[in-house]
Amino acid sequence: MFQDEARFGRISDTRRCWCPKPARPLCQAMVTQEYTYAYAAVSVADGVLDSLILPHVNGACMQMFLDEVCARHPDDRIVMVLDGAGWHQSASLRLPQPALAHAPAVLTRAQSRRTSLGRPARKVLSQPRLR
Repeated sequence: MFQDEARFGRISDTRRCWCPKPARPLCQAMVTQEYTYAYAAVSVADGVLDSLILPHVNGACMQMFLDEVCARHPDDRIVMVLDGAGWHQSASLRLPQPALAHAPAVLTRAQSRRTSLGRPARKVLSQPRLR
């Protein structure tokens, strides 16, 4: 299984409001930031997706996700590939059944020159301009 997290949320920052001319209203606002996190793991063998919505990304929430995946697949041997996030390497993680493997740094780092078929992507994707 390959596992990752994503952050979803909102930032409210009121900057403008409407009113008829020539009035200039006072817009008081407090910036609020509210987030929730989606944990997901997908099996490349059969396409099964396990997901969980949790309030934080930390070792405790990661442990809850691992426990949930183990409960959903009690008879399967799970090898889970993770990226290099700090909570994936927490000493407090108890691994009841799955084996965790960290992806190589090449896969977790955004690369400016990705290659396809041994050639840089911009050469593969570039097309001649029509005049």
